[in-house]
Amino acid sequence: MSDSQLLNLLLHNMQDGVVLFDHDAMITRVNPAAEKLLGLSAAQLVGQPAAALPYPYNRRFAAWWNSERLTTTTEEYFEGFPWTRLTLIPYETGATMMVIQMSLRSLSEVMAIISSEIRAPLSRVQGYADLLRSEQFRPTVTDEQQMQFLGAIRSSAGTIQDLLESMRNLTAIYSERLTIHASVTSVEKVVEAAITQIGDTLTEKQQSLTLNFSEDVPAISGDSYRLSQVLVALLKNASMYSPSETTITLNAQRLDGFVQVAVRDQGIGLTQEDLQRVFRVFVRVYRSQVQEVFGLGAGLYIARHIIEAHGGKIWAEGAPDQGATFYFTVPIAEGQE
Repeated sequence: MSDSQLLNLLLHNMQDGVVLFDHDAMITRVNPAAEKLLGLSAAQLVGQPAAALPYPYNRRFAAWWNSERLTTTTEEYFEGFPWTRLTLIPYETGATMMVIQMSLRSLSEVMAIISSEIRAPLSRVQGYADLLRSEQFRPTVTDEQQMQFLGAIRSSAGTIQDLLESMRNLTAIYSERLTIHASVTSVEKVVEAAITQIGDTLTEKQQSLTLNFSEDVPAISGDSYRLSQVLVALLKNASMYSPSETTITLNAQRLDGFVQVAVRDQGIGLTQEDLQRVFRVFVRVYRSQVQEVFGLGAGLYIARHIIEAHGGKIWAEGAPDQGATFYFTVPIAEGQE
């Protein structure tokens, strides 16, 4: 076996992602683990400059490339879950090796993230429950106020449930146990299930949902439950980042053997940096126009894995202050082409 064949074998079977660059910082090789971690194929990256890497890898490489590049550099940072360890190794020939490792940190650190996110809704539940139980307060509260407090408790309980469901899905993804039970179904059925879950959220912000389905939308092959999770995540995201009394539009159309679904909002939009990182987990977009951002920031990440497990694609488009549109595709059911 030649040295080249041995290198290919090692790279192919490594669990860590490896990207090789030549002396001009052009990508020369990407192993399968790196394809998975970066979300891009070797065909998309090989022959491209380092800037073609997704954020934050492109910026990390650029900062290192513009330095002296004399020694191996390792840094660990938190741009998603699990934590990322990025190592850049220089060679005398001018070539560079990038090694990407994903490592789950201690359970205490993961639990700290969950605890920080669950604390606010849990405090609201306890606070409103204590008010309703207070002997001093109870005689003065009106029926309308009681319903408002109970509504707040129900909403906060739903937030806690969403957080726990997100962690369950993340565990399934990282243990590679995310199951898809595909069958013939319809976009209408998936949308109906999602609206049932998201309806109260839209009502609270007086937002409307407009459905635009082309006449030839066929049956699809997919897991109705999982696909409704995707739509709920997209619709919640659209609602959270849009002002009250705005319209969210959901389109569906046939497209090259797939059904393409698009969710468009009238919200704060997305910067170029947002577009590069929005499908990473524990990533949320913050703007001064948005007063509160809830959740782990895992919904879009989970949605990406669900859609990719269906053999489809998911992506986003948008610009600051011009709203955002999230698209995904799912295969048309056999015999419906």
